[in-house]
Amino acid sequence: MTNLIRRGFGAAILAVGAAMPLAQAQANVIDISTVTCNDLLTADEADRNAILFYIYGFDAGLRKDVKLNLQEVSNFSARLGGACATDRSQTVFEAIAKIAN
Repeated sequence: MTNLIRRGFGAAILAVGAAMPLAQAQANVIDISTVTCNDLLTADEADRNAILFYIYGFDAGLRKDVKLNLQEVSNFSARLGGACATDRSQTVFEAIAKIAN
C-alpha cells in the first residue's frame, strides 16, 4: 500500500469524526441521504473528503467493485461537484443520479 493511500484512508477515517457538524451531529450518525449539495460544497476539506469516500465506496460496493482506483475517485468527485454546482439544494444522491452512466 502506498503512502498516498495510507494517508488518504487515515485522513478519511479521521475526517469521519470531524464530519459531525453535518446532519445528525448530536447522534454521531450522519444520514448521507439527507446531505445536500450545499452541505457538501460548503463543508471543510476533511468533511467533504470523508463524505466523498463514503459515497464512492457505497457505490463501488453496490457494483461489487473491490478495487480502489484513485483516478476514478477523482473523476467521480469532479463530476459530482459539477452536478452539485448547478443546484445546491438537491441531495447528493440526486446529483449522483444525474451523473450516473
